[in-house]
Amino acid sequence: MNKLLPLPLVIMLAKAWLVPIAHGADNKRLIRPHDLWAMKRLGSPALSPDGKTAVFTVTEWSIEKNKSATHLWMVELPDGTPRRLTFAPNATDTSPRWSPDGKRIAFTSKRAEDEGAALYVMRIDGGEPEKILELPYSVSTPQWMPDGQRVIVATRIIPELAGKLGKA
Repeated sequence: MNKLLPLPLVIMLAKAWLVPIAHGADNKRLIRPHDLWAMKRLGSPALSPDGKTAVFTVTEWSIEKNKSATHLWMVELPDGTPRRLTFAPNATDTSPRWSPDGKRIAFTSKRAEDEGAALYVMRIDGGEPEKILELPYSVSTPQWMPDGQRVIVATRIIPELAGKLGKA
């Protein structure tokens, strides 16, 4: 079961990632729109089944390119150093979910070669994410089945695929 992170931990993670606005006591200024776009955004925190590790998303915007990228990061609790898990350029990795045994993470990702968001699974001890499922429309909200052998996702209903969806 995925657990929500306690508010103090979310605040701690946010402090570690926010861009400092003031560079000293005498150099304070108001936040400008550029500052907001320069801030990294944290999201989708998920606690491991044993409660010792958190995985979350970090979104960064490039004002020059007018594009964003979202990657998965992991941190050992309570005071570990965040470690980046996914590295695909221009990817949008979202909705991380721990497997029941805590050894894998399922997530959705829209990558350069994908038409929409596909389902990926990766081991937390290293290696590249593996694309598990791609449908004509994006998939979302992955959830592991209790046996840890299957993942369910949500997608649009496509009349042409009626009765053809099942094991993937």
